[in-house]
Amino acid sequence: MRMLICLAALLAAGACAHRTEASRFEAMDASRFNFSVTADAAYPVDSPSSEEIRMGWLKTYLDNNGMCARGYVIDERHTTVQTKGLLGDVVDIRYRGHCV
Repeated sequence: MRMLICLAALLAAGACAHRTEASRFEAMDASRFNFSVTADAAYPVDSPSSEEIRMGWLKTYLDNNGMCARGYVIDERHTTVQTKGLLGDVVDIRYRGHCV
């Protein structure tokens, strides 16, 4: 039981961390971009709240690069499972999008 409590605390602490170090942004031109990020137990691939956080990271990249002031559209979202684990899979998520 104690191990389970410690594990839950570690996951919660990881969920609070700023995870842009696990992501990559590439501006294709002034209005198109690619964004990739790793989903894991702390930020599951199909979790709406985790997806909202990932979109926040994307917005930060766009703002930092002076892109998409009027918003953006995700044209494609592709997932690839990297590893399967007891606490959840580690998944690479790749987004392709453009500014509106």
